[in-house]
Amino acid sequence: MSTIPLKDRRSRTGSTLRGNPLRAHRLARQEAADRPLRRLTREYHQACRKLIPAADLKRAAAIAHAVKLEWRQASLKAGGDATRLEALKDAARRKFHRQAARALPGYRKWLALTRGYRKVQLQLDSHALSGAAGPRLDVAWGERPHAPPPGALEFVPPFPLFDVQMLDPRGRVTADTSFAGPAAGNLVNNFVFDRDESTPAIIGAFGLTTRPDTATSLASCGGNVTLPRTGRLQVNANVRNYYNKAVLSLRDRFGFSYGKLGLQVRLFIDVIRGRDVIHLPTTMLATSLDSDGDDVSRTVTDIDNSMLFQVEGVTEETLDAGERVQVMVGSEVYIGSEQDDMDSHASAVYYWQVRKMFVAVI
Repeated sequence: MSTIPLKDRRSRTGSTLRGNPLRAHRLARQEAADRPLRRLTREYHQACRKLIPAADLKRAAAIAHAVKLEWRQASLKAGGDATRLEALKDAARRKFHRQAARALPGYRKWLALTRGYRKVQLQLDSHALSGAAGPRLDVAWGERPHAPPPGALEFVPPFPLFDVQMLDPRGRVTADTSFAGPAAGNLVNNFVFDRDESTPAIIGAFGLTTRPDTATSLASCGGNVTLPRTGRLQVNANVRNYYNKAVLSLRDRFGFSYGKLGLQVRLFIDVIRGRDVIHLPTTMLATSLDSDGDDVSRTVTDIDNSMLFQVEGVTEETLDAGERVQVMVGSEVYIGSEQDDMDSHASAVYYWQVRKMFVAVI
């Protein structure tokens, strides 16, 4: 696996696209995807408050505090043995749940309610992962499995346009060195996501937020196209992955612990018509890490970097003769986290190169 290129004088951040249309487009899409989940979480909170009132939440917080203190004291005697420390934490977690079940009348009903909530949440997450309805990119291996139509414009590096964006609405990204290298067609998504959730159970309902924390890294390059005649645009691009690695982890803080950490990696073609964006994506990787309180982690390196990919997309919209648009080929990495009494961490590094882009009117 290749190493990622370092930032140098040819690396670019920011955008040559006037008005940041891709940023506005992705924020609007994310808001639409989050809306059903926020509604579901509000309903879940209301049901939780009926099952476990404020007095019981105080009891739960006291139990969690005592168990955590006992675990910390026992950990000092483990002599740094990681296996022993993990066993002590598992035992402490089980002790918390036993004591909570005895002390809180609504605890078992809360467990059943939570299982139902997570089932519906998984359905919403799956819908969000698949993206909104609309045209998608076709993906194939090999440099030219499908020849572009006759008369197609061919773009090769250096590309005149680039766009690099980090969407981090709640400030969870602790490091970001993403960039585009339009001179060579390089696209690098490289960032670290951290969310520490230690909200006491008495604050709100189990500390669950009504909105997942998300971060999205976008990097793309492309060129200007003036349509010679009226028609739809067909865009083909040869893209190579040279490096892909993500590390995901969830760590327990004791309490009503739950965590979900999701990762999506996409390639996309965007056609920009002023403020409007025609978005043609394909998901190259989608995975998640889930926990009911256990410490879990995973390293993800599942994208083939031995061959070229060819992506192909056709707009549903018909564009007018003489219309000037920008056509961009890019990579997108999304991290989403929802949790209670847990810490989530993700680091993601994805390095792609756009070798060629063909644009034709059909």
